[in-house]
Amino acid sequence: MLNISYKESKNKHLKIVADSDHVILSKIITYLQHTLNKSKIKVLNIGGGYVKPNEIYLSQNKDVDYYVLDLNNPENQTNLIVADITDNNLNIQHTFDFIYSKDTFEHILNPWEATKNIKKMLNEKGIILCIAPFCWRYHACPVDTYRYSHTGLRYILEYLSEIEHIFSGYKDCGPTNGFWKDTTDFTLDGNPFSVSQEAYYIGVKNKDYKFTIENFDRGTLIFY
Repeated sequence: MLNISYKESKNKHLKIVADSDHVILSKIITYLQHTLNKSKIKVLNIGGGYVKPNEIYLSQNKDVDYYVLDLNNPENQTNLIVADITDNNLNIQHTFDFIYSKDTFEHILNPWEATKNIKKMLNEKGIILCIAPFCWRYHACPVDTYRYSHTGLRYILEYLSEIEHIFSGYKDCGPTNGFWKDTTDFTLDGNPFSVSQEAYYIGVKNKDYKFTIENFDRGTLIFY
């Protein structure tokens, strides 16, 4: 079983992720090695064109066969596939044991088309980890489109069936400042965005799983 450490919040529907990204990535890789009986896990990072700490961790991991898919290759990575994850005709001649995306889905105009390709490229019993902003400043790169609750991520990744929920929750990332010269990531008043939170979703490819919205969190309209 893939165990992600979390804390309960005051809202019964919301879990607070306790593990760091590196710990979560390591747990998933180890889990897949055991589940798939593979020494090396084939990983696709969607939107990893700019090299950040998680990209370094994955690219240097001896247990990972690492690929990146992005619209361009700003840092000239040799393992990067230049393509659009929303392309209806996307065919990159690869499938993957682990598909990972962090801080990319808020820039995708049509996430439903993206998830069709993710489902197609993910091997049976493979894992999808998607991290996307729940609360975040506006930041056009090149466009900024959506914010996601854990239920929103569940829906766009599960509605086609065959992706089964393992874990979903949230992480508080602290205040963030705008830093682009064109100011397209500044807040309305120019002050730091003080409540930055991300939604986390982990699912597994299971050909027998059938989507039903009845599995989602539901509240009742009872007011004080």
